[in-house]
Amino acid sequence: MARDLTRRAALLAALALSAAIASGEEQARAAVAPLADPTRPPAFLMGSGRATSSAPAGPVLQSVLVSASRKAAIISGQRVELGDRYGESRLTRLSDAEAVLEGPGGRTVLKLVPGVEKKTTVARPDDRERDRHSNTSTAPRGDRAPQ
Repeated sequence: MARDLTRRAALLAALALSAAIASGEEQARAAVAPLADPTRPPAFLMGSGRATSSAPAGPVLQSVLVSASRKAAIISGQRVELGDRYGESRLTRLSDAEAVLEGPGGRTVLKLVPGVEKKTTVARPDDRERDRHSNTSTAPRGDRAPQ
């Protein structure tokens, strides 16, 4: 009986050891797997010649360039100044988050970050009063640390 228990214990130890080795191999393979480059442009912009299912069907607003004297947008890799043409359309309006193209097909609004809406909130008077009081200290004015 002791011999049978010893065999069972040895078998269980061998199974546990093989499971640990197999798990370690999977972890080692996962650690060696290449990581995606977060700075790499999307595949549809890389000019691979293959269209992907996630490629947008139309112009894409990639960047907005604003200075004191000029406003421009990068639309599908092409720099377009405010008032200039992109294809058959004209860039008529430009903000920090979108560009508006108007042409024979109508008006097209291109969002810099599609699916994200910018919302502004208006502070209520009671919020401003509470915030003003929460930043004050009960220490005498001369004992306050500079902020």
